[in-house]
Amino acid sequence: MDVFGAEHLTAAMDHGTGTILLAPHYGCWELLNLWVAERHPLTALYRPPRQRSLEPILLEGRTRNGARMLPAGPQGIRGIMKALNAGESVGILPDQEPEGNEPFAPLFGQPAKTMTLASRVAYKSQAPVLFACARRLPAAKGFELHFIPADADIANPDPQLAAAAVNRGVEACVRLAPEQYQWTYKRFATQPDGHSPYPGRGKRRNKRKTATRA
Repeated sequence: MDVFGAEHLTAAMDHGTGTILLAPHYGCWELLNLWVAERHPLTALYRPPRQRSLEPILLEGRTRNGARMLPAGPQGIRGIMKALNAGESVGILPDQEPEGNEPFAPLFGQPAKTMTLASRVAYKSQAPVLFACARRLPAAKGFELHFIPADADIANPDPQLAAAAVNRGVEACVRLAPEQYQWTYKRFATQPDGHSPYPGRGKRRNKRKTATRA
């Protein structure tokens, strides 16, 4: 399997402050997790599935090469900071839509609500940040891995600048093969004006919020 940007990964791991790997929902991100964990201690955040019965299956697959998976949340964040302090690698999916008052930043020219978790971790730890992805090759010929240095603003204390840097890194991965991005994730569902570009999406969200309040 070809690995592009391996020198960036080596340099980051030699830095001594741990390494932050940001893997968008692109290509085969599960393979990326297994490849890194086989070579270097890896702690990654994940969002538990809504169907709790699937969680043991998910964790069994993701941890089989030694990775440690932590549910996203305060305890998980403490866990990845501890891993970075130990000089290990941590993995975060940077393109999950966040809750709360997070900034909108351009993603392929469209506003996208963007998490600042990765940037806050980068700012606090001063660990090097790489975007990472596994691209599927044509005709089922396997995969190739890419490690791309993040923009310096990824660790900017200004959340707007940091969010824009996050999305530029996501774009760099997606441009390798746009059809391999998980567009069904509906990354632009939440918009500054409150109108979703996806038919029916806003109505379903409003119903869920009403049910939650009830």
